[in-house]
Amino acid sequence: MRTSLVTMRKRLDALLGQPMAEQDLVEITAIFNNVSYIFLYLEANDTLIDYQELLPHRTDFFKNDALDQQLLDRMQAVAFDDPEVELAREDFIEQIEAKHRETYDWAEEEIEAHKQAAKDEVAALGRDQKELLEKICKGDISHRPSVIYYRLISRMEDSTRRDKLGKLWNRLTDQRGERIAPHVDAMINVRHKVAALRGDRSPLAETLNRCRVHEDDIEAFLHRTLAKAVEAHGDVVADIQRVVGPCDDPMNSFGYYMRRKFVGDATPLFDLSACVEFIFKVGKAVFGVDYHLSPDSTDQVLKVDVFDCDQQVGRINFDLWVMHGKDLGANHTLLVRNRGQWGHIEQLPEAYVACRFVPTKDRPSQINFQNVHSLYHEFGHAMNHLLLRERIPSKSGLEYLPIERLEFLSMWAEKWVYHPAFGQSLGLSNAALAGLQQSQVVKITEYRRTFVERAVISVMDFALHRYPGVTLSQHFDALDRAFGVGQHVRLSELVGYFTWPMYIANPGGNFTYLWGAAHSCEVFEHFMPHDLNRIAGMPHLADQLASCFDFALPSHIPDIESLYAFYAERPGKPAQTPDLVAV
Repeated sequence: MRTSLVTMRKRLDALLGQPMAEQDLVEITAIFNNVSYIFLYLEANDTLIDYQELLPHRTDFFKNDALDQQLLDRMQAVAFDDPEVELAREDFIEQIEAKHRETYDWAEEEIEAHKQAAKDEVAALGRDQKELLEKICKGDISHRPSVIYYRLISRMEDSTRRDKLGKLWNRLTDQRGERIAPHVDAMINVRHKVAALRGDRSPLAETLNRCRVHEDDIEAFLHRTLAKAVEAHGDVVADIQRVVGPCDDPMNSFGYYMRRKFVGDATPLFDLSACVEFIFKVGKAVFGVDYHLSPDSTDQVLKVDVFDCDQQVGRINFDLWVMHGKDLGANHTLLVRNRGQWGHIEQLPEAYVACRFVPTKDRPSQINFQNVHSLYHEFGHAMNHLLLRERIPSKSGLEYLPIERLEFLSMWAEKWVYHPAFGQSLGLSNAALAGLQQSQVVKITEYRRTFVERAVISVMDFALHRYPGVTLSQHFDALDRAFGVGQHVRLSELVGYFTWPMYIANPGGNFTYLWGAAHSCEVFEHFMPHDLNRIAGMPHLADQLASCFDFALPSHIPDIESLYAFYAERPGKPAQTPDLVAV
């Protein structure tokens, strides 16, 4: 990353050292877009990378008055014949001038200070949890404390011990949560002040500037979702109690419940190449595009060129991170260039998909169900970037789409791990097919556990950035009175999310995950009954995904019932088989 940033800065200097041509503007906008994506990616992975050490590079690109003046001088000295290129030049000039015209450095500094203080408390919570677990486990904790806690409590047969550990764990979370919440409240308050100074109704209104749905409709959708989540969560709690017996807090026993519910079962591994080949078949059947492995691919990076007939539409780089025993977060799609054809200049989109997996000694090219699920999710993001139909030259990737559609295609793509054609395409044995079915049930059960948490955090993020003067605690109490959420989720478990990059970048915009989840479930049900050959001959199915690529199309308000219908409890397989790799 550091090398990439240095290289791009040198290239930018070279471009600015000469009169600007059309192709130079294309490359300059691509450089700035890529740097933006790099830092969003780095912030999301600051446990692995020294983010603070790289911050001077971000300042050098985005808070550099001398560089801004160079850009202005070069762009104001030229004019282009191509109207689209000229529009991009004018837009770039306006962005730079607006940055200096409307400076809110004080707000950025306040938000950054509170965010860092909140993240420091989150890190301190991790140390507190690690210290607690080291006392119990009598050893060093090499994985994330939450992972160790889950594994530990899943092996505790005694419900009294589980309840005791759960109370200790919750006490630590509550203590740190009380220190995190004021910093989150302060960040939200600063955003409201800036919105008022700009003449906007709220920070949410700024986030929704590309949204094609009214705020009231989104809020109504979120309240329907929360009501349904609380209802569905009651079924989860009832099943936990049925399996594990009486306990003070059923959710503290969820890990043990999962181990009991799926006792004797195992986790199948799938051939990585076969999984990639299957999702390419899906892309061919649904979108009519072909995927060709580039000869400069390696074992670690699959470089795939995507073609529509004989016309290349872009490239997807699958960066396969082989991690030996390291516990990491989610996968990412990053560094995506927007496609723009400006006269004779064409810049193809290039998507980088980072996929992590831990190979076994005897099966180094196999991945588990969760890895496949994440891989397909990121594939959906990549296809969204490559197949956008209308673009703004100075914008990158998905910035052009309405925010409510940003997670639709990715969540639709991830659901192909549940399609019957997935197991059939991989040529699995009967035993492995049974293991796949079990993995599907486990994933669905884990998702059901998070119904209320997902809904509450989305409702709070939306409302707190829409209505000024309300604190986290006040709004959570109001939701508890209206929906009874307090018996299912703790406020202290939610406050740390507000330090995550996506919450900082799009205040109030977390609803897109629930929106995308519901919409994808609603649409995917139409694909579920058909094999890929039949889907290829049913273009009206692909038409249901058209809004993922065309800004002009209206946004559909999804039916939340489809989400809960898709993730309804399903029967699993009964027993372990020798073809599977034991957990």
